[in-house]
Amino acid sequence: SRCDFEHLGAGGIQMNGGNWGCHPSEETCDNTVEDCVIADYGRDYRSAVGVRLSFSRNNRFVHNEIRDGNYTAMFIGWEFGYAPTISWGNLVAYNHIHDIGKGMLSDMGGIYTLGVSSGTVLDHNLIHGIEARTYGGWGIYSDEGSCGIRVSNNIVYDTKCAPYNINYARDMLVENNIFAFGREDQISKSFREEWFSLGFFRNIVYFDEGRLFNVNWQDDEPFDYHRYGGMNKTIKGWKRTYDLDWNVYYNPKADAKTFKVGDGKTFTEWQKAGRDRHSVWADPLFADAAKRDFRLRPESPAIVQMGFVPIDLKTTGPRR
Repeated sequence: SRCDFEHLGAGGIQMNGGNWGCHPSEETCDNTVEDCVIADYGRDYRSAVGVRLSFSRNNRFVHNEIRDGNYTAMFIGWEFGYAPTISWGNLVAYNHIHDIGKGMLSDMGGIYTLGVSSGTVLDHNLIHGIEARTYGGWGIYSDEGSCGIRVSNNIVYDTKCAPYNINYARDMLVENNIFAFGREDQISKSFREEWFSLGFFRNIVYFDEGRLFNVNWQDDEPFDYHRYGGMNKTIKGWKRTYDLDWNVYYNPKADAKTFKVGDGKTFTEWQKAGRDRHSVWADPLFADAAKRDFRLRPESPAIVQMGFVPIDLKTTGPRR
């Protein structure tokens, strides 16, 4: 609590314990990290992370600031794929994560989740300034096998790649967030699997360059899907593997009638295909998007039509 970790050769804090089936004495759990600053990390070991929660459960990481690192700010989970893990029930909330990556490394994020993490919550975090060398400068990165995580009430903006990215995952709930100003994409996904991967509801996505959705959002017949372990399968029929609805999308520089939002479709065609049936393409009416002031006017369509709950980040970051 109220600690400063600065000018670090590697990372700041690591919670690492025994995994599924280990002796109880090897479990790492029930820790709290609050009101701390982790800054200027990875000076010697460039791929070090600010905070790593690996095989650790029921921890609280709240009201901290992580900045100025060469790689990911937070790793959570750390089991590739869908194998059992004890990395559940972690709370990551009211943290300020910014100026990460600096164009040095790739495949990184502000918050990077990996593996089954049932009951883990990412809530009221402010994430911005994520810069990868080539690919993977994401704000929130749900990597291989991320499962059972709720991503809510976060504001993520100014990222090289998408503010939110899902590689392959299961039962992810992403709701009531603001994702803005991704240079390449806004929301990206790598694979379609044979189960439900993502619920994406009541979010605001605002951008003025790049794509809205990347190229991997097909959900039609024939059903081609990827299975963990490298196998690709094709079966007859169709199965919904994600659901998006009650969102507000807007690009002030795009023509809504012709702009391809994803899967080669305009927004109207996208909705006719069964996606975002109640969502709208409309200005969310931020106080000043150019100055990154994402407060909403009372008449915002996000509030009036979609039921979006305004995000208050006044207490985000260290309380000192």
